[in-house]
Amino acid sequence: MKCENCGILLKPYYTFCPNCGADLRNRPRRFGPLVVTAVLTVAICLSLGYWHIQRTGWRGFPLFSSHADSSDTAQAPIPSNDRLHFTPTLFPFLKTGTSVMPVTAGQVLLSDITGNPIARITAAVSGGGWVAIPSQACVGAREWVFQTADGAALEITGGIMGDSDSMGLWQIENGRPFSGPPLSAARLDAPLVWISLVSDRSVTLSRLMIQSEQMNVIHLSLPSTFDGPGVFIQDGRMVGWTFGELVEGGFLWKGPDENNLVMELGVEDFYRLTFEGGREEQMTIAYGMDDAHPLQALAAFADGFRLAPTLLAEKTPSHLRTGALINEMRLVMSKIIERGESASIPDVFDGPALAGTGDIKLMLDVLTIMGQAAGPEKTADVIDDILMASQGLNEDEIRHLQEFRNALNEKIQKSEKDKVIIRFSPDSDQIRARGILNNRLFQNFVVDTGASMVTIPSAAAKAMGLDVRSAPRRRITTAGGMIEAPEVLLDAVEFDGWIEYDVTAYVIDLPDQSGLGLLGLNYLNRFRMDVNTASGELTLEPR
Repeated sequence: MKCENCGILLKPYYTFCPNCGADLRNRPRRFGPLVVTAVLTVAICLSLGYWHIQRTGWRGFPLFSSHADSSDTAQAPIPSNDRLHFTPTLFPFLKTGTSVMPVTAGQVLLSDITGNPIARITAAVSGGGWVAIPSQACVGAREWVFQTADGAALEITGGIMGDSDSMGLWQIENGRPFSGPPLSAARLDAPLVWISLVSDRSVTLSRLMIQSEQMNVIHLSLPSTFDGPGVFIQDGRMVGWTFGELVEGGFLWKGPDENNLVMELGVEDFYRLTFEGGREEQMTIAYGMDDAHPLQALAAFADGFRLAPTLLAEKTPSHLRTGALINEMRLVMSKIIERGESASIPDVFDGPALAGTGDIKLMLDVLTIMGQAAGPEKTADVIDDILMASQGLNEDEIRHLQEFRNALNEKIQKSEKDKVIIRFSPDSDQIRARGILNNRLFQNFVVDTGASMVTIPSAAAKAMGLDVRSAPRRRITTAGGMIEAPEVLLDAVEFDGWIEYDVTAYVIDLPDQSGLGLLGLNYLNRFRMDVNTASGELTLEPR
């Protein structure tokens, strides 16, 4: 009998499909399979009758035998070479049959911290409310629910799992009773009956092939006959499980009977000990940011690579392994580039985040974007951080980074020649600079971003032979009030080897600083300014 909704084989006593939850109580009865079975039965009986007649004649059938015939001597046995022979199977200790043992089955539903489902496992529950789950499937699960065949969702609260066990036993809602068989330790000297949870099949196992012994279970090697989730029954008790494709082989319980079982580990404790606070949890959060801005999602992935992994590589789910994470990050970066926001990508990464990826191609791609958007200096600093933080780069990858760094150094050296660097005392409340006016006169200035124009003292104007008397006069506001000042044009203003031409200046003698000029915004706005008060440097980069 199959489920009309999902197509899996069902047991005759199921009222709900354990795979999809479809209601089976009001399903229409189908007589087609019964008719086919009846026809096949009749055909087999006729064939056997014909064979019997050929061997013994009609005397073999009492209805066609005379009274005299019945007193004759019994027919001699069939020679051994004429008897039926059966080809020995690969596993002669197996005997297949149809399951009649009632088992309570349902679905274990596991979800991550963002609510996304990570596993849906068909499982059987014991009479005391214990369910077996592969340990690998539990990794990263924050919410654990057992869904019964009638659709009820029951919380899984905690369980028992050894450090080396491939599966654990978990309890449903503090031992709520179920109609399934009780859990007990398996006896290795007695036959087992395996019952499929997704088909009407059972297999008798009389000899065990032990693969390994774990803390609480015995791991069995099994043939392909055991092709899905199922349970082992022995003397009417549940003693083991198979999990289909999730875990190879079968597992027999060797711990206490369920009446003596005590929950050792809560679900929250399991999550905290195996997943919380590590790279894998952060990456799970990043995966769940589908509705966020791509830059936020990329930042979440970068944050994950700043953290150390919690899980061993072989225990890490495939979507949380480095290769899968790198691919996801590239998809997010593509969305950012499509939105025209590629210049924001460098703000997300630093040396430790890129080093954590361990992917040289991603590093070089991000560093290239960073060099274009943030400049060679920052990019070179990030490369230095990568080389200091990374432990997994090979010699070729380190060489690639060093070559990239050397190319940036050349750009930095070249760009430094195209910058004005004014050095000052870090503890000074003024930034003073010494420049050359009109290629002939040295003049001291105070950098003043509050002044709209450059000013020079009257002595400097006179030394350069500027005609101040005939120059136009401008009314300007100073700290001492409104004044009129001559306006002159400086042919050239040079600082640190960089020359700017045609700079307008006012001729003003500053109170108490008659020998100084002001370096105002009409000059400073020709540059991008960067003030480093810690090192005492003002950098002016031409626009």
